Amino acid sequence: MKNIFWIASLFIVMITNNVAQAQDDKFKALMIYNFTRVTGWPDDYLQGNFIITVLGESAVFDELNNIAQSKKVGIQTIEVRRIASVGDITRTHILYIPSSQNALLPEVLKKTKDNGTLVISEKKGLTDPGACINFFAEDGQLKYQVHVANLKTKGLKPSTSLTSPENAVQIN
Repeated sequence: MKNIFWIASLFIVMITNNVAQAQDDKFKALMIYNFTRVTGWPDDYLQGNFIITVLGESAVFDELNNIAQSKKVGIQTIEVRRIASVGDITRTHILYIPSSQNALLPEVLKKTKDNGTLVISEKKGLTDPGACINFFAEDGQLKYQVHVANLKTKGLKPSTSLTSPENAVQIN
């Protein structure tokens, strides 16, 4: 009887964790979309589709595709791509690096160094080596960190709402 109780308890914990992760993935996708509305891109990025690229496997990819079905960035249609490796990176407005791919950040930064790509990662502190925005959990809440200098180095123009203290931990 005790075994059944422990198995049921473990099952409930696993379901709860999966639901929480799904909510986090949806929130991250919504935040990524919101970043498109509060960031200015170089003029040559304002034509064609607005491309959001996900490096590796992540449920955020599916959530972004759901958003892309009904939203645009200005007049640009949102196109969501998934790539398997850093070598597959092409011109993109946003490159999302899930936590499983954090170790690839230095290679990503080399590949996107001279273009207007907003690089988003998933670990507090990864803005120091060059990511523009990081998602991280703190006190049970999902937050984001913005590195304004990294945005500006890439020719991106953050609005004040992106860097406001109630929304983000800002690093200049």
